[in-house]
Amino acid sequence: MNGLKKIPFFLFLLVLFFCLHGSVENYGYLFIDEVVKTGAVILLCIAVFLGFIWLLTKNIRFASLLTFFVSLWYLFFGAIHDLIKTTPFLYFLQPYAVLLPVLLVVNLLFIRWLKRNKQLYPKMVLYLNLLFIIFCISDGILLVNKHVKYKEEPVAASVIFDQAKVKTKPNVYFLLFDEYAGYKSLRDSFGFKNDSLYNFMQEQ
Repeated sequence: MNGLKKIPFFLFLLVLFFCLHGSVENYGYLFIDEVVKTGAVILLCIAVFLGFIWLLTKNIRFASLLTFFVSLWYLFFGAIHDLIKTTPFLYFLQPYAVLLPVLLVVNLLFIRWLKRNKQLYPKMVLYLNLLFIIFCISDGILLVNKHVKYKEEPVAASVIFDQAKVKTKPNVYFLLFDEYAGYKSLRDSFGFKNDSLYNFMQEQ
């Protein structure tokens, strides 16, 4: 237990949780080497930032907690931004011109609070270690469960197409809108009603 109060395992556990959680949410679409490489790069960046802060402060617990807080924002910024967009009373924070300055101010306030509450460092280190151990075990169980229940989609047999048999172009067109948002997404997210395209399609 003393080790959990002193050693910032939560920095490694944060990266492990990020990789496990992403693997659970996107199971079947990620390769294990991709996840491992991504985790290794993130862990290296965290280690460099931790070392830099420790050289400035000479306090490993302070450096660990600050590194954790900054890394948490960085790794889960997309999820936090999505939460803000779907929460009515936080909607004013959605624009980056507002959110990024607020984030900077919150970081500065957190640094000031950390400096003034050094007596809480052991409790915070213990809490974060235990919390992310629970998170990682939970996502590990979910990942194993997904693996057990996962059924790989059968690959459709390829169709041999003989171009020599096509004498004239058929009056059929296949339109592929690559990552093009649908009518509802454009209307709800961007305030744009794409009626002209839909009217054209109906007329044709």
